[in-house]
Amino acid sequence: MKLIVATDIFGETPELVAWLTPLVQAADLTLELVSPYKAQFTDIAVATARLTALPPARAADELAYQRFLQQGGMDAYVKKLQHSLQTQQEPFIAIGFSAGAAALWQLTAQPLPWLTQAWCFYGGQIRHCNELQPLVRTTCIWAQETHFNVEQLHDQLAQRALVQSYLTSYQHGFINPHSAGFNSEAASYYQLWLMEHLSNGRQSQLLTN
Repeated sequence: MKLIVATDIFGETPELVAWLTPLVQAADLTLELVSPYKAQFTDIAVATARLTALPPARAADELAYQRFLQQGGMDAYVKKLQHSLQTQQEPFIAIGFSAGAAALWQLTAQPLPWLTQAWCFYGGQIRHCNELQPLVRTTCIWAQETHFNVEQLHDQLAQRALVQSYLTSYQHGFINPHSAGFNSEAASYYQLWLMEHLSNGRQSQLLTN
C-alpha cells in the first residue's frame, strides 16, 4: 500500500522525510510526497530568515507563505494534489499537514476509489470549506489557533459521519522543525501515534484480502 503525504507550505524537507521514515517502515508502505513546489524551498527560506529582524522560525513561516502564494496558493495546491490522487492505481492512505491538510480535506469529499483513509494535521483553512462531507474515514488533528475559533470547528466536524476530530494544546506547525510552532514532544508523540494506526490498518487490510 502507498502513503501519500501532502506537505505544508515548507514543502519536502529532509526533516519531514526523516519523521515519516519510521512510519513507512513499520507499516511496510511506499511513500509519495506532494508539495506546492517543483523544487525544494525550505533551505532558502531558513537562510533568508536569518537576515531579517524576525526570529528565524517566524521569518521562515512568513517567507514560506509568500512563496506558497506565488505558486498559486490553495487553489493550485488542490489541483496538484487532485491530479496525484486521481492517477493512483493501487490502494493508498493520505496524510496532510497545514495547507496540505486543507487540500486533502477538499479531496476526501470527491470519489477517489483507491483512497482508504485520510489524516489532516492542523488544516486551518478547512474552515473555508467545512460544509464538505468526506467519503472516507478522515481524522482531523487540530492545533491551537489565534485567528479563528478552532474549538467551534472541532465541535462541528466531530459530529460529521466518517470524521474523527481531536483538539490538541499545541501550536500550528507542531510537527515541523522549521515552523515557529514546532514542539518536539508533540512531533514524537504523533509519530508513534500514526505508526500504531498505520500498522493496525495494514494488518486489517491483510486479514481482509
